[in-house]
Amino acid sequence: MVPLIGAANRDPARHPDPDRLDVAGRDGASISFGSGAHVCIGALLTRIEAEITFRQVLQRWPHLRLADGSPQWADNPAYRGLTALDVVTG
Repeated sequence: MVPLIGAANRDPARHPDPDRLDVAGRDGASISFGSGAHVCIGALLTRIEAEITFRQVLQRWPHLRLADGSPQWADNPAYRGLTALDVVTG
């Protein structure tokens, strides 16, 4: 068995729309940073950085939206990530 981190939080049996980005959070059961004794030591810093970054981006471009077209995903079975995500700023 090979666990793939790219599949984390994307179980369609748990999440009705696993491909949709939900910045408000899902059901609170995210496994991205672990939990309990195994929680990621950098989780709090990452959340703070993300909050600051998203706030600044949305203040700079208040009408930011996805452009027509589909996101382009990296061809890597171990890690799920984007290679391109076109947006419109105005």
